Amino acid sequence: MPLSSRGSAIPANLNKLTNVQLVHMIANEPWNEEAWREFLHRFHKYVSFTIYSVCKRLGYAEGVAKVEDLTQEVYIKLLNNDCEPLKQFTSLYENAILKYLKMTAIRAVYTDFTAWKAQKRRPAGGIVSLHQQAEWSIHENRKLDLVDILPANDFGETSELMEEIQFCLNKILRGRRNADRNKLIFEYYFYHGFDAVEIASQICMNLTAKRVGKLISEIKQAVRRCLRNHGIAR
Repeated sequence: MPLSSRGSAIPANLNKLTNVQLVHMIANEPWNEEAWREFLHRFHKYVSFTIYSVCKRLGYAEGVAKVEDLTQEVYIKLLNNDCEPLKQFTSLYENAILKYLKMTAIRAVYTDFTAWKAQKRRPAGGIVSLHQQAEWSIHENRKLDLVDILPANDFGETSELMEEIQFCLNKILRGRRNADRNKLIFEYYFYHGFDAVEIASQICMNLTAKRVGKLISEIKQAVRRCLRNHGIAR
């Protein structure tokens, strides 16, 4: 994390800034040490606790070192492309940053958890196909749920289809209420094989399994329509 100051005009009392003002300041001046210190003072414990809680629910890497590593992953994501994620954060709601950090933290845990699961199932040595890589990324031994969105014809590599699905998912949810939350729900259902009950109980969404299942169904149908419009789904 860049903590070298370059003489910015930062107010002396950063603790008087609102969360929104602080986020905008860091987005525009990511090299400001004082602003980052204030950001960490406000949010570091929250991010760390979120990661710890999700790891505990999964029974995965509950050690302090792993929590610290994944917390740093969250900050790295915020810094990507000159703080582009924070520059795109436009909410004026004071505590919206907490929801954003929570989603980012959850993604960091599940990405690491999925890679760990995949490594455990990966055979020793040899080159594996994209199809095998996709299967290894699924929770336990489930397969990608493509029943309702299979290509109308041979679409080529699995990675190409995944890219189209991700494009449609982003397009469908862009600008909608709870877009980050709903995208996370669908990603862990579709890419990682978690069912509605697991998502509702493990990812701290404060939603019932019934509501999660309804959201998944709605998004899946919207993705199918998007792919059909592109001529690659039946």
